[in-house]
Amino acid sequence: MSNIVFLRIMYRNAVSLHGVTSIIESVKGLRIRHLNFVNRGLDFVGVVAFETSRKEDVPYLIHLLRGNGDISKVEKVSKK
Repeated sequence: MSNIVFLRIMYRNAVSLHGVTSIIESVKGLRIRHLNFVNRGLDFVGVVAFETSRKEDVPYLIHLLRGNGDISKVEKVSKK
């Protein structure tokens, strides 16, 4: 059974979207389902939805994204 997880990400507009998506796709078992990013001044802010079969991969992915110096904010969006 697969789970859909949503992350809110903020990164500098000097960084390509490919850099962000390649980090997500580098984790085995994750597949991007939806991207929605908007330019907010010097930053891009948006939500990425991805599918995972293992919930253990989500904290690891958040750790990888936060370790990238170009990404300034990563937070999990809860489902309502």
